[in-house]
Amino acid sequence: MNWIAHVSLKLNNNWDWSQIKKSPEVDEVWSTQGDWDAMVKLKPNIDNDNLEKLISNWRTKNWVSQSHTWWAKEIVS
Repeated sequence: MNWIAHVSLKLNNNWDWSQIKKSPEVDEVWSTQGDWDAMVKLKPNIDNDNLEKLISNWRTKNWVSQSHTWWAKEIVS
């Protein structure tokens, strides 16, 4: 079982899915309803240092207004 990093994003009006999906650490991206605009599932091999760099890079862009990172354990049956 792996711990998988996920990122919830609040996005400004001038964002583009390709900006999120082009990061090599990204596994999946989907839109959401409610408080967050997008959810990002990162690849299982990302470590804390690279996760921090990725989020820091995204937060410097004018299209990300807020982010929240959380980890979930992948359960394989």
